[in-house]
Amino acid sequence: MTFAALAIFVSLLAQRTPADALADARDQAVLERTLYGRLTVEECDETQAAEMVAAATRILERRKQALARQRALVEEGAAPRLSITESVEAVDEARRVVDLAESRARLVRLLAETAQMEADAESEPAWDTGPHTVIEKFTGTNVFAPGEFDAIALAYRAEFGAAIPVSARGATRFHRALGFDHRGRIDVALDPDRREGVWLRHYLQERGIPYYAFRAAVRGKASAPHIHIGPPSERLSRVN
Repeated sequence: MTFAALAIFVSLLAQRTPADALADARDQAVLERTLYGRLTVEECDETQAAEMVAAATRILERRKQALARQRALVEEGAAPRLSITESVEAVDEARRVVDLAESRARLVRLLAETAQMEADAESEPAWDTGPHTVIEKFTGTNVFAPGEFDAIALAYRAEFGAAIPVSARGATRFHRALGFDHRGRIDVALDPDRREGVWLRHYLQERGIPYYAFRAAVRGKASAPHIHIGPPSERLSRVN
């Protein structure tokens, strides 16, 4: 074996040891399942998101260690200076994957927090805060069917000459992320005490349609004023 060939062989060993290869395989399996696989953001929970970020971070650390070993070989004259390029590129790619994993984990946390706030609010009784309640609950006398919303939307347009501002219709990723079933429920982005919100509450009351009216953003309860049409969201039966 020539010196040049030996230098290349030593260089490759420095970049990735057998132990690194085994650890890479384990962490890559985690990323294939959570970051690259068929698991969507809606299906990924916070524990899985944390595992995903941890796996990507471990890979990055190993790439940094390999780069350090490679630089040491170059300084000792045991490997050509150009051999560092591959290790630098590997570090850059691993850092990009960490950024992607962290971004996805933040989205998972946001979806979970948003769904939890609404789910908590829907399960709570009304809060008395003077002349009005922050959370107004109307149980109604009828079962709300999704098809009824078309009539509500038409009546709203006839009244105000604009489309009713729906913020969530049926199952959304915000609710699925935390495992809540929002099917058959409608969220409308209206302040309950403004003209449009008052009209909608009266319309629902006259027809016995259940709703929740949120008058303010309440920490841990609701993210913004809105009217939730239908019963409270129930827990989904999920299989991971």
